[in-house]
Amino acid sequence: MDAKSLESLRNTIRDVPDFPNEGIMFKDITPVLANPALLDEAINGMIALLDAGKVDKVVGIDARGFIFGALIAQKLGAGFVPAVWITPSNTAPIQLRCTLTPSRPGSEWSSQMICSPRVAQLGRRCI
Repeated sequence: MDAKSLESLRNTIRDVPDFPNEGIMFKDITPVLANPALLDEAINGMIALLDAGKVDKVVGIDARGFIFGALIAQKLGAGFVPAVWITPSNTAPIQLRCTLTPSRPGSEWSSQMICSPRVAQLGRRCI
């Protein structure tokens, strides 16, 4: 993503202080979603950061992940699998625990999520 597009995104995303709790700066992305050209720039910018190669499925986690993940999957010609973080209140009827790891070397993180059983059946590369 070029500097002009990045600056345009930063200027369009609204800061909502103290939401949902005091001390948290919520980033409101609805203005980006309402602007087709800027949304396309955001999606292309995220794809450019990936070392994706051939991707069969994109897993999108929770609200924003559903929006951006589905659009990224569509552009990559891949399927989309929605997932939610594991919390004590999760009540998904079908739960499968998966481990997420970064696609880039040197990025060390891992998290559990609940997703569709289809993720376990992929046997392919997911991002």
